[in-house]
Amino acid sequence: MVSIRSIIGHHAQTKDLLIKGLRHFSSTTTCLTNKHTHLDPNLHQQPHQGHRRSQRPTHPGQHSTSGSAGRIHVSVNKNVTLAHHVHHGDDQVGGPRPLLLLLGWLFAKPSHLKKFSDFYTEHGFDVMTVRVTLSQLLRPKTVQSLMQHVLDLCYEGQRREQPLLCHALSVGGYMYGELLTSLNRFSERYQDFDKRLFGKIFDSPVDFYGIPNGVARAMTGDPKRVQRIEKMLEWYMEKFRPVTKQYINSSENVHRNELKTPALFLYSQNDPVVNPVHIEALAHTWRGRGIRAATACWERAPHVTSFKMYPEEYKSHVINFIWGTGLPGHRLPKSETAYASVESDNNKEQLVMQMAYA
Repeated sequence: MVSIRSIIGHHAQTKDLLIKGLRHFSSTTTCLTNKHTHLDPNLHQQPHQGHRRSQRPTHPGQHSTSGSAGRIHVSVNKNVTLAHHVHHGDDQVGGPRPLLLLLGWLFAKPSHLKKFSDFYTEHGFDVMTVRVTLSQLLRPKTVQSLMQHVLDLCYEGQRREQPLLCHALSVGGYMYGELLTSLNRFSERYQDFDKRLFGKIFDSPVDFYGIPNGVARAMTGDPKRVQRIEKMLEWYMEKFRPVTKQYINSSENVHRNELKTPALFLYSQNDPVVNPVHIEALAHTWRGRGIRAATACWERAPHVTSFKMYPEEYKSHVINFIWGTGLPGHRLPKSETAYASVESDNNKEQLVMQMAYA
């Protein structure tokens, strides 16, 4: 059996060596087209971002622009893309348009996230799409810097007047936690953020404890490779305690929910990356604190594919949730079809116990 030390070298004392080891696994994976993975085949053609180069996003003025019907796409840098909804005459709604923070999953292609972005821009939103790379995910301070930059963009020019909504996918939940870290650290700079954020949507959220398994399954569908990558990441999180502490702090930021904003959790019961019991328990805790927390789940859907597999139900849950937050400025229709989502704890304890012992 191959040991972790033999995989990453006898002198693996830096994060860069671990990243190289993980890239070796992903580059030799034979399951690139497996529908259960979200691996970007172009990932390995990109130059390695060494730790000496600043991974702080480039200045927002350095961007490229493209257009499509009813929207304008602006690429700020490799991590951030802005999609602006374009009003047409009678479609204009009074007041500023809402701004959605779309926090993508690991290895998500722009085409994957564009489906979410288009749904929102079609209904009056501007969308800021944010992605992280594997090397950034393994360096929490880099993600913190990125999320601080995202906050700065939210306060740039006319965007400071826009009401906000967050839609976090998989490790996007961790990114949201790091956004809260920046809020706590620079509270005076972003002091009205709690009044601007009307709600948050978590799709298949990956908590601190789900990072090893979540990253491994995003890289490959081969069970043996998944196990080996998981062990590498567990070794990394044990070896670099300061890094692990920052992951835990991000998770605790989300759980505390000091902003007390409403939340919608979307997940699949057979998703091996998420923990339904933890999700329902967190929603239960928030409801106990008087915070609106709704959950909706499907019996079968691979990780972060509920929108693709059940688009009408998914959109209905999202639309109903947004209407319930009181978010102004959007043009979402009232959902004609009502799909049940859980917003109270009636009979919920029994369901959670069934999940726990399934």
